[in-house]
Amino acid sequence: MTNPYLLFAGIGMILVGILPVVYWRKDVELKYFLFGALTWAVAIGVKVLMDLTPLNDFLMRKFTISTFIIIIGIYVGLRTGILENGFAYIVSKKIEMKFREAIAFGIGFGGSEAIFLGILSFLSVLNLILTKASTYEDPSILFAPIIERLFVLFSHIFSCVLVIYSVKTKKIRYFLYSIIYKSPIDGIIPWMQHNIPKTVKGTYMMEIPVVIFGIIGLIGIIKLREVME
Repeated sequence: MTNPYLLFAGIGMILVGILPVVYWRKDVELKYFLFGALTWAVAIGVKVLMDLTPLNDFLMRKFTISTFIIIIGIYVGLRTGILENGFAYIVSKKIEMKFREAIAFGIGFGGSEAIFLGILSFLSVLNLILTKASTYEDPSILFAPIIERLFVLFSHIFSCVLVIYSVKTKKIRYFLYSIIYKSPIDGIIPWMQHNIPKTVKGTYMMEIPVVIFGIIGLIGIIKLREVME
């Protein structure tokens, strides 16, 4: 029977998306959070359409598994870096944002992802419970997705603020930095999925790069605040 404690994974992910909005909402209009959320939705929509292509099957037929993992990792990473930051760049060219608004935009962007994935997780576990499906997951694993969403949120905020800073200063290199920073976060996933065991320990090991990039993002946010305020 599915452990009901796993519902808290989804709840935690949803809170990661909601609480920063509540906290940062004091001096910022809600529309900036919504702009970020809409930008995320458009970027994800395009990525989903790209996933409908037979690229994976083609690459798997043409290359060995190790080569396939390298190629698909580069593809997935650059796709995320270019599309997500690219759409953020387009929006920030149209909307004037100072530091606080830029943070709100990033929260809306990353928070939407956390809420969406949290809802999916919650509904999936709830369905297993209601149907009395005979599956088992160690309840200690429930903290992994919450940790992941929190530090990915820092990464989303940093990359969004970096893009907005690029627009404000008219220095394209900061936009390129945002792509270089964000691409490896998704790019490393295929390698980890293939090489790290699907155990509780393995799941937490997969979060280590996410935490590292999140910490880098948090430091970057602090540094950008110094030059944008």
